[in-house]
Amino acid sequence: MTLRVLCVLRVRRVEFSVKRVANKTRRVTTRRRPGSKPPARKAIHARLATVLEAIPNVGASIARDVRSIGIKQPRDLVSRNPHSLYQALCDRTRTRQDPCVLDTFISAVRFMEGAPARPWWSYTAERKKKFPASSLGAPSHGACSRTPSE
Repeated sequence: MTLRVLCVLRVRRVEFSVKRVANKTRRVTTRRRPGSKPPARKAIHARLATVLEAIPNVGASIARDVRSIGIKQPRDLVSRNPHSLYQALCDRTRTRQDPCVLDTFISAVRFMEGAPARPWWSYTAERKKKFPASSLGAPSHGACSRTPSE
């Protein structure tokens, strides 16, 4: 099977690669959506995180949530209480957020305080120990809607 890149097209700020595979020409997925920013690279150490999206486990959605409660830069997370951030987000959105958001806040704060990058779900046990489901207003089963593969 041969694979050849025939050309790269730019249409409305989106690049498409046109490839020929086994004598069939097809358009391969886009490299980014129109108007979207390229993804931030994840920092390997807290001092290298210059934007919220560079913190491990923090994507565009969580960064938007964190900005909505007044955290503008990664260094603003140092010495913050993740549970207070979670409660502030719940108050701001007027809805109970998934407890896994708290896990993500714990991971972000710990990373910015100098801990190594770890997946957000590795903080679930800490959350369950320090903040029982009743303190979050969550049902006792507290199943997380996000999976480790996300």
